[in-house]
Amino acid sequence: MMRCCPGLFGWSAVFLLLLPAAVFFHSPATVIVPAAEKPAPASAGHDWPMFGGTPQRNMVNLTAKSVPTEWSVKEGKRKNIKWVAELGNLSYGGPIVAGGKVLVGTNNRKPRDPNVKGDKGVVMCFRESDGQFLWQAVHDKLPNPSENDYPEQGIASAPAVDGNRVYYVSNRCELICADTEGSADKKVNILWRLDMIKELGSTPATWQTARQSSSATWSTWSPATAWTHLP
Repeated sequence: MMRCCPGLFGWSAVFLLLLPAAVFFHSPATVIVPAAEKPAPASAGHDWPMFGGTPQRNMVNLTAKSVPTEWSVKEGKRKNIKWVAELGNLSYGGPIVAGGKVLVGTNNRKPRDPNVKGDKGVVMCFRESDGQFLWQAVHDKLPNPSENDYPEQGIASAPAVDGNRVYYVSNRCELICADTEGSADKKVNILWRLDMIKELGSTPATWQTARQSSSATWSTWSPATAWTHLP
């Protein structure tokens, strides 16, 4: 069994710099995009479309230039911050930047849709240029959430974008394929889904991720216990 830093996720504020997209992830409340010191042309080379940026999962940025070396996220004293957007109170999945959009997994503590109430798994999509909210995907909790779908953890899977398709693993242990454009009513347009519990016999754990190893596709992760894999 493999343990991995369960105490790390208890921080009240977490900052993650993703390059070359240069996006900060500030849990529990915001996603923060720093302003570039020099304008850079928009291109696929400046995207960060999956966890680690590429299938090689190399966290070292080899392409971005003129990235700010100083910043502040303090209210009233922000420096080199392009825009700020509110998320839920816990956010582990992403952010991912691709095709002019920022996608991030979170929970429903601060609902974007007042008609969607209670604990949910949520993926939010924002416009990269100005932070405008575009759409969200909302997933109900599994039965017996304390055992199968731990309360208020949201969606911990970092989305992966390929062209106009986004893929992620929901809190219900489903592999989701959706259109990156969403719908006119700011809801997700899901193209297909694979229920890995029903179809593959996968066992849900506290958090759902979509990672790969040399021997199996790891579909679920409980940070305090162990990795589990598809049978």
